[in-house]
Amino acid sequence: KEYFLEFAIKINTCNNMYTTSFLFRLAKAILVAAIGIMTALIVIGNTTDYYTNYFFVEHVMKMDSVFPESRIHYRSISNPFFSMQDILLL
Repeated sequence: KEYFLEFAIKINTCNNMYTTSFLFRLAKAILVAAIGIMTALIVIGNTTDYYTNYFFVEHVMKMDSVFPESRIHYRSISNPFFSMQDILLL
């Protein structure tokens, strides 16, 4: 009887495999942590390098890289006041 109990304990301690649900939870936790770190790096980069981001947003809002024969130039915003508002919203 004691031998069987000792054998059962050895079997349970030798099984180092994790369950599937534990591995999925671990993967989800790692993914959330990675997304959080990436978001923090993006926020730090965007707040410390303001002028680069300002000129990029201004370039996007002006739509100056769109083909000249395109008919969507009416959407462009070239007023600097609106570009400042847009970057503040970002």
